[in-house]
Amino acid sequence: MRKYKIPCTFFLTTDLIDNEILFYRNKQSLCIDRLVQPDFDYHPSIFKNLHNQPLSTSLTLPKFISWLEDLRLPDEPLIDEVCRALDVDWQSFLTEKKPYLTTDKIRQMHVEGFTIGAHTVSHRKLVDLSNDEIESEISSSTTVIADMTGQEIVPFSFPHSAWGLDRDHLAQIRLRHPTIGLLFDTKGLHQDVNFIHNRIWAERPLKNISGMGADRIREQLTLAYQETWVDTMMDKGRSLLR
Repeated sequence: MRKYKIPCTFFLTTDLIDNEILFYRNKQSLCIDRLVQPDFDYHPSIFKNLHNQPLSTSLTLPKFISWLEDLRLPDEPLIDEVCRALDVDWQSFLTEKKPYLTTDKIRQMHVEGFTIGAHTVSHRKLVDLSNDEIESEISSSTTVIADMTGQEIVPFSFPHSAWGLDRDHLAQIRLRHPTIGLLFDTKGLHQDVNFIHNRIWAERPLKNISGMGADRIREQLTLAYQETWVDTMMDKGRSLLR
């Protein structure tokens, strides 16, 4: 990005800065990596003592991996139990590999011209939280980034999405915390309130639209326009039904 002078904003989950904790998804990944090693002899019985999770002793490896992948942040104690059953030392991985950005690196990136944004404190799905918890996740993460970089305004992107969040409540949060800049959701080109802008998920698998070839950007934009058109038609249909 520096080479081609491409501007960019990096949205950071602040609990992960400086490698003090390992994100639950990375724990799951380490477990799956262990399970698929050629020298690993899979036996469902090693998981028979998982807390409140009586798993079948006939559970196949693909089904166990699928079950593991479906666990979410509230299930982290259970994920930790799976790590122990598999002898996955995620703490050593965190200490040795240091997979996340450090404060010094973040400050360097900011000096190099990149914008640093916030992505909540813990990456929880905000729709599942109380109003006070939502405000804390947004305001605390933007404050951490502001203090770290000296930015007066810190943009914020929602983990997962802003689906189900009250826009008036979000507006009040921004009024109470002037450091919070524009908010970014995940609805492609869909229009929202004037302080929420949507982004396209570039990591989604491509659908090989006919004639697009290898032009990934054109394909992503085409898909985004199609999804927005469908959303608009559905909204109009619901309005007519009312």
